[in-house]
Formats: sequence, C-alpha cells, structure tokens
Amino acid sequence: MTRVERLPFWKTCPPNTKRTDCIEAAQLPGWWQAVEHPNNRTASVYLKALVLTGARKEELAGLTWVHVDFQWRKLTIADKVGQT
Repeated sequence: MTRVERLPFWKTCPPNTKRTDCIEAAQLPGWWQAVEHPNNRTASVYLKALVLTGARKEELAGLTWVHVDFQWRKLTIADKVGQT
C-alpha cells in the first residue's frame, strides 16, 4: 500500500487573483468628468451605467427596452449565476 502525502490546506488553494484594475474613490470625480463628453452621449451613459450598476459590460450591452421600467425608473439585469 502506498502512502498518500497530505498537503497543507494553503498549498491546495488557488493563487490570489484579486483585481487591481479598479477606480479608487479619489479617482472617480475625474473619471466622471472625463466621460462627460457631449460628442458621444451613448458611450458616456454606457460607461456611467457600468459604474453605477456594477453590471458586466455584456449584461448592459444586452439590455433591451423590455428590461427598462419607466414607471419605477429601474433596469432589470438578469443574474448570470443562475443561467447556463
């Protein structure tokens, strides 16, 4: 019978993949002002919506008018976790 070597728990965990490409709170006013260009309002609104909702770019780009509720002033974004 061969002996199975047990590794410590921390050696079996995947490496830390914490994202570092985020906007810091102090950078947000400058970023917001930079995307305020009136020559491309669609891009400006899209980028602001990404920041305000936390949605993935594909989720926001895939929205249709069915997902917009003008009466309650809200968007419905599908949860990707439950979908296949």
